[in-house]
Amino acid sequence: MRNFFGYCACDLFIQINSFSCCKKVHICKEKSEFFQTVFAFFIFLGIVREMAHKSDSKLQSISTTRLSAQHHLWPLVCEDIQADVEDGQLQFFYVLAFVLQEEMWLPQTVLATRETLYLLEEDHQWRKTSSEATENSEPCSGNVAVLETLPISCVSSVLLWHSDQLRMDIQLYDETVKQEKTWCVRSESTELLQGLLSWVRAQWEAMFGVKLHTSLQDDPS
Repeated sequence: MRNFFGYCACDLFIQINSFSCCKKVHICKEKSEFFQTVFAFFIFLGIVREMAHKSDSKLQSISTTRLSAQHHLWPLVCEDIQADVEDGQLQFFYVLAFVLQEEMWLPQTVLATRETLYLLEEDHQWRKTSSEATENSEPCSGNVAVLETLPISCVSSVLLWHSDQLRMDIQLYDETVKQEKTWCVRSESTELLQGLLSWVRAQWEAMFGVKLHTSLQDDPS
């Protein structure tokens, strides 16, 4: 009987040791596979970085200029230069946007002054004014084409869209030709659209002394 229990105890000890060794081997194998996976991932990441597209743009810097008398927007923003001088700064709102023209969204500029709305097309091609220009001279800021001009007083209402917060429709009524039209304006920034709305509303309400009608619609047509 003693030998029987001795043999059983010996067999159990051997099985336990065998199980422990197998478990250690299994854990070591899992660790090895994990580190191999991590290593392979970093190799793959390095290859992707090497193959990533590198920009071949030749643009070295973005030029800026002061809005001086030589700027192409100067004649448009200086409607009442005496009032602007008294206020200490020019009064206008400028936004690069997309405007719906014949079912196509085209990149255009919306410029709002104290009294006028402009729809502009700019080329934004900066260049020196002459071949003899020095480094300190002001560059030419580009050309502008005035597509439409309407007084802010022609604004009849403004539509905002619940499903498209990057769009704003300015509804206008041109009394001179008895014609209604809409400027559908899109921007990549809701803040810019709200800024344009606030500017137009402030000028319009100062003219008429009543609230400008603004409505929130569900879906644009």
